[in-house]
Order: sequence, then C-alpha cells, then structure tokens
Amino acid sequence: MTRSPRALAAVALLAVVAALPIATTTGPATAAETTASAVTKSGAGDFAGLSVTVSQTKNLINQVVEVSWKGGAPTEPATGNLAVNFLQVFQCWGDAADGPRREQCQFGGFAGDTRGGQNVTSRQTNQGGVVDPRETYVTTGSGNAFVPFEAVSGKVATGARNEFFDQSTTNEIPLARTRPDGSGLEYVEVQTAREAAGLGCGEPLTVGGATVGRSCWLVVVPRGNKEVDGSTRTTSAINQLESSALSATNWAQRLTFPLQFEPLGLSCPLGASERRTVGNEPVVEAISRWQPTLCAGGERVFGFSQVPEATGRRVLAGDDPGVVFVGREVEAEELAGRAPAYAPVTLSGMGVAFNIDSLARSDAPTEVQLRDATRIGELQLTPRLVAKLITQSYRLAVDFQADSVKGNPLDMTRDPEFQALNPGFALLTYPAIAEVLLPTGLTDDARHVWEWLRTDAEARAFLAGAPDPSGMTVNPNYKGISLPQDGFPKADPYCREFTTDQPDLCTLDAHPYAADLHDAARSAARGDTLARTDYQPLAIPPGYKKNTPQPVGGRYALALTDTASAARYGIPMAKLRNASGEFVAPTTASMLAAAATLPAPTTAAAPQVATDVKAAAAYPLSFLTYAATVPSALDAQARADYAVLLRYAVEGGQQPGDAPGQLPRGYAPLPASLRSTTLALATLLEKPVVAAPTSAPTATPATVATSAPVTPVVSGGGVSGPAPVVPVTVPPVVPAPLPVPQTAPTAAPVAPVPATLAAARPLPVGVADQYSLLLATFLGALAVLTGPMLRRRSR
Repeated sequence: MTRSPRALAAVALLAVVAALPIATTTGPATAAETTASAVTKSGAGDFAGLSVTVSQTKNLINQVVEVSWKGGAPTEPATGNLAVNFLQVFQCWGDAADGPRREQCQFGGFAGDTRGGQNVTSRQTNQGGVVDPRETYVTTGSGNAFVPFEAVSGKVATGARNEFFDQSTTNEIPLARTRPDGSGLEYVEVQTAREAAGLGCGEPLTVGGATVGRSCWLVVVPRGNKEVDGSTRTTSAINQLESSALSATNWAQRLTFPLQFEPLGLSCPLGASERRTVGNEPVVEAISRWQPTLCAGGERVFGFSQVPEATGRRVLAGDDPGVVFVGREVEAEELAGRAPAYAPVTLSGMGVAFNIDSLARSDAPTEVQLRDATRIGELQLTPRLVAKLITQSYRLAVDFQADSVKGNPLDMTRDPEFQALNPGFALLTYPAIAEVLLPTGLTDDARHVWEWLRTDAEARAFLAGAPDPSGMTVNPNYKGISLPQDGFPKADPYCREFTTDQPDLCTLDAHPYAADLHDAARSAARGDTLARTDYQPLAIPPGYKKNTPQPVGGRYALALTDTASAARYGIPMAKLRNASGEFVAPTTASMLAAAATLPAPTTAAAPQVATDVKAAAAYPLSFLTYAATVPSALDAQARADYAVLLRYAVEGGQQPGDAPGQLPRGYAPLPASLRSTTLALATLLEKPVVAAPTSAPTATPATVATSAPVTPVVSGGGVSGPAPVVPVTVPPVVPAPLPVPQTAPTAAPVAPVPATLAAARPLPVGVADQYSLLLATFLGALAVLTGPMLRRRSR
C-alpha cells in the first residue's frame, strides 16, 4: 500500500520523538541518586495514592537532591498553562520536631507567575472567588492578606515581597508536573545559610557538646482538582486553581521531609598546627569532603585554598612548598633545579553540563508536547561543536547584528551538525542555546579542553578557519588561535550601540564569565546565564542589571565544568566523541577506561590522561589531579603530616559515599596502580631518602638509604647534625582493597553530595598567604577580563 507524503512525514516525526531521551532516573553524573538517607512518604485523603521520595536527607550541603513521585493524577492540561494536578516544593526552617510552620517557609519568590493559577505561586491568602474556611490570615478591607515570612533571625516580613528571597535567589519549585503515568521528577537545590540567610540551614549549633548544622525541612504540597472551598476545577486553562500552597487547607495536605545539614564554617579545630595545601579546582569537592575526617583527631589541620595553577607553582618553588594540587608537571626551570614528586589523588573529568527542558514547537506531535518542561537526559557533542560554543561562533553568542558571525547559525539548535547528532531537537524550539558558561582564569583543566580540540582534526581545522560541511566558520576573532590555551578568552569586541543615552552593551555584560567551574555548574542548574542585559536607567548609578534566571520547566543552559561540580548540582554532562569515534559520557567506567591507558606511574612524573586515547569506552576529557611537593624542602614533621594526607586520600578517601571522609560523586575511585604510586610517595616522605656518602657500599635493590628522623640537639651553642645514614628496607606497597564500582557502563556520572566544607570553598590558610594568593588570583582574572574591553577601547 502506498502512503501519502503526510503519512510518511508523521512516521518520520514519530522516529524523531523516539530519538529524544528524557531524564527519568539519575545516572552517576547527573543528579543525586537515591541514598541510604532517602525518605519516602505517602499522602492522605485525596492524595492517599501519592508516594513522594526525597533522594538524600542527611550530610547535606548546598547541592541538588531529587524529588520523585508516583501515584499522582496527571497534570492537566498536558500542555501550556497548568490547571490541576501538580506539586509545589519548597524549603523551610523550623526547630519543632513535627515540622515547620508555614510562616517559616521560603515560598512566593515566583509571585506573579500565573501559569498555574492566579495566586498559586504567591503567599496571598485571599483568592477572589474562593474562600478558605480554615484560613486565619484574612482581610476585611480592600487590601490583600498574606502569610508573613518569619526568618530564622526572628525578623518578620509581611506583604508580597521580602528582603530574604526573590525569583533570582529562591530554590522553590512552584509548578512540578505529573506525567501521564502518574510519576514525576524534579531536581531541587537545597540551600544553606550562605544561599538563604532567612532559613539558616547548616548554621553551627552545639547539641550535647557536639557541633552540628541547623536542620531544615523540605515541604511538598500536592495540588489536585479541588479548591480550598471544596469546589472542583476543570482542566480548562480559564478554570485553574487559584489558591496558594500556604493557604491553610492546602497546607494541611503537606508532606514534610527533615533535612540534616553539615555545619557551615571550619571543621578543623583552631589552634592546631596547620599544614598548607593549595591547588586546582577539580580537587576541591574531594578535599572538602576529606578534611573533616583528617582533622578529627585535632593533631593536625590541613588548610586548602583554591588558586590558579600558576600561583600554586610559585608556592611549590618557595621555601615552604607544602602540597600543591596540579593537573600537569611543573617545568624544571620553575623549581630552580629542585626535584618535585607527584602523587595522583583524584580522577574526574571536564566537559559540558546541560540543563535543558523540553520545549516543544507548536506544530510538534502530541507525544512531544506531553514532555514539555521535562528535562532532556542526553546530548551528543563533537569536538568541533564544543569549539563553536567556546569561540562565540554562533550569532547569538555575540549579537544577532554582529558582522563577525554574519552568515553563521543563530545558535547550536539551528546548526545542521548538531541536528544530525541530536535529531529530537528538530521538534523543539529555544530562544538561544549559543554558548556555554565559561570559567575565568588560567588553569590546567582549561588547557586540557583545548588540548582535546587540538588533537581532533575537525576541530583543529575549524579553529584554523576551515568551514564545516554546512559552511559555518569560526568567529574571525578566534581564527588561528594558539593551541592549547590556558584559559577561555572572550575575544569578540562587538558592542551594541544605542541611539539613546543607554551605554553600549558589550560582551562581558551580555556574555559574562562564571567565577569558576563550581559557579558555572550551579548557575546552569538554576537556569542562570549570568547575563546583564536589563538596563535600569533609574538605578543609581544607571546600568545593566543581572537578568533573572530562566523559569523552572523552561531552562536551557550549558556550562563548561568538571564532573564533581556537575554531580553536586544534579546536571547531566554531554556525551563527547572520543578519538575512536564513540560518543561517551563521563562515568566511573569510562574515566577508568581512559586512566588505564596511562604509562606506568612513577612519583617523578605527572602524566595527564591523553585526550586522543583510542580506547572505545574511554571518556576523552578524563582528568587526573596530582599532589605535588618538593620532599627536600620539607622538614621531618611536615613530611610526616603530608604522608598522612596522601595515605588517607588513596585509602579511606577513595571510598565512594555521601558522608564526610568519603569520595564525592563525580569522581572515579583511583585504580590500584595509581594508588600504589601515592602510597609510595607517602612512604618516602615518612622515610626520606638522603644522599649516601661516596664511599658507602651499594645497597641491595630492595633497600634504600634513609636517615632516622632528625631531632636537633642543642649543645655548646650549636645544633647536632643529622643522624647517620641507616639502610631501611621499604616493604612492598599493597593498596587497601576498594569495592568494585557498581556503575553500569552506559550510566552517566554521579550526582553530588560533596563535602562538609564545600559550602565554604576556600579552606583556612595563613593570613599572609591567603591575601597574597587572593591578590595573585585577582590580578590574573583582571588580565583575562580586561582583554576584550581594551580591544574595544582601541577601536
């Protein structure tokens, strides 16, 4: 039988629908998997069949958790504005054992968003046509009544707005859709006192002589098809629900989940001898998680500060090198002839994280429209596509009027190369997915990304000026860029000019940097592009104001980040094409496959995982971080202390988990060969090798010449020399066994729950060191950021 063109087109559309993966469960590099602290609760009354699970409720920091449910009535209408059957999710504080009062909840930041009904997203309790008979906040005049917000400090804010949160800062999910099968899934950022001062979650409290973080609550209010006055609403968009989640009758249906936060601030005791460590960002989540356990005995404190690698190398070349975390070897001339030693400590990855909700075209099939506001779970990118994103080569990554990119696609979703790899996007539409949030600064991990582009023939040719098969060319301001780079320049100097007094709108306002990898991941998870394009002429002084984040259910943000930061904030990472032509996501299995191609490890070198590795299962941007030190510049006590750090990093610190001391999600446990290298360096630090006398007998292969720990003895105004050289047999290094990772080969990396101290990103260092490092970091960032402005000024 012959099919009509229209029928054939319908078949093609259905094939495209099937090609669009939707996030339904968590993978290792996406959001928080269900953990041992997961809590499930069931509804009552009209919601007796509803079962809601919060994936993690203990050992929390500022991170993302999953809220999933089943047994709900499907949201109606299925497309467009919501009328009935959805959930409202928000965070509250409260010290009572049975949960918070509604006055203690961070809800109402999206007041004015009427997609679910007139007052559904607000704190307003008088609803025009309906009256809640249980409500105590009422008005007898012409004004409106609101549930006041009572902050943890005791300050009370009344009215529609308050000083504690708004749509730019709140973490509430005001309209969570239930799928046709009765299930649903949302990714909720739980906030500490640093992100939500009005809640105070994680503030240190003393309970029974121990320091704990203030606990909080996650509240879920299910909404059906009945209003607070008992009336039934239909599925028509003009007959929506009207009342707030905080209205008394709706509040009575709530499900409350306790949230136990790690205490904010320093987890190490003051006054103990501090051992300084500094280094790169990919190790931050792990160090933050390990530090409380390392400091638990109170005998030693390991401070850590995140600094650019260039700053870390200067520290390594100084009189007190300590331990510096780096992603590649230090050049010999930087160390003035001193011999460094390296020990691998973490295996993670770099890549493109994405938070993209499905937004169907108006002519898309019903199957596609039913997925609206549901997160897309898979993205495939080639090195050339990544090169396009980080070089402002799409028109909307500069400005649609800019001549430099005239003729190129407006954004990635309109690029034939992207559409061929991700066919499901043909039925979706977005205002602009033209760039990724890029971290500022000069780092080894940035160099690793550029090295991946350099080793790919297509990306390298594109960056040199060759067009892709559809004729798209690199932004000429990047043409012939030197490879590899240590940072991500914003090289296009275009500024949009206005005929009014409004100032020019240039790259660093319209397309700004994120502060670092962590900031890029969190911003993308919130749908925040960090752009400042909202001009406020009445502000003092007038200027461009930061745009509000994209609404929940309508997000489309990308970030160049590391796997640990992406996991912490619950956003999946794209599959990247490796040198064998396979598209691979950063999972435990794929990062271990990449690490397996490393040369035999030694403490004298710090080889990085090759970006052009041919193993089909290998993730191409796997990234090793090394602990680097100069043993000859350390005294005996420092060597002993740093040996403790190294041993813990590759023993207890490689056990995956959510608790303090464990390895956070987004990292792969180090293979035995790499852990052996780290343990070998720890042994050498504990029993340092010294130069043997020229007449000394030759030692056997299993014996190295070491000295006993030196204890200076003051005698006759002098200090005795070192103890005589003693041959010490070094026992073979046998790493502690690790559990076999349970990650399926096709899973995507894990979500986060990093550290007790992850909210306090810089960990303690000496005061003088801290300010010198901050100054160096500031000057480096300033140099990167002012480049485009200087070019603009020269015009």
